[in-house]
Amino acid sequence: MPQSKEVHKEYMRAKRRKGSQIEGVHSEGSQIPGSMLPILTALSDIKMRAKLRLICEELKTHHVSKEVRYGIAGPTMDICGELLEAF
Repeated sequence: MPQSKEVHKEYMRAKRRKGSQIEGVHSEGSQIPGSMLPILTALSDIKMRAKLRLICEELKTHHVSKEVRYGIAGPTMDICGELLEAF
């Protein structure tokens, strides 16, 4: 049985609202700060780990690893280097 355009629009609005409510619950209940998610994703990828290790070593040799961040509000690269060693 075909739906009218109005019924379909209302169905899609309700579906979007429900989806946004679910996302809000997950982000509020998360124990990991949002600024740490990108680095944790990079640490789980083998290719990104290798690149990140090289970047951390270069920054450490130039003594600027404490000034450079991974992302806008992410951890500094000296902390990223420590995370690489820990995992």
